[in-house]
Amino acid sequence: LFDPTLQYLTLFYGVFIGSFSVYDIYDDLITRTVEGSDAHACHQLIPCCLPRCVGLQFAVVALGFQALGVYLALVWMTST
Repeated sequence: LFDPTLQYLTLFYGVFIGSFSVYDIYDDLITRTVEGSDAHACHQLIPCCLPRCVGLQFAVVALGFQALGVYLALVWMTST
């Protein structure tokens, strides 16, 4: 009885958390330049990438995993 509702609620929760994480990456690593951020730490380890480019790479990876997760969830939900 609650199986489809629970699946869609779980999918909504996962998409909500994932979209917030992408927004947080955009806000913390791409738009803001703070010396103590993760992007600056990666820039110090690998100086060929600027901190904003590192933030953009983090955002692309997060969006890719978000899209993969939504795709797999929808495929698994339609097969049951």
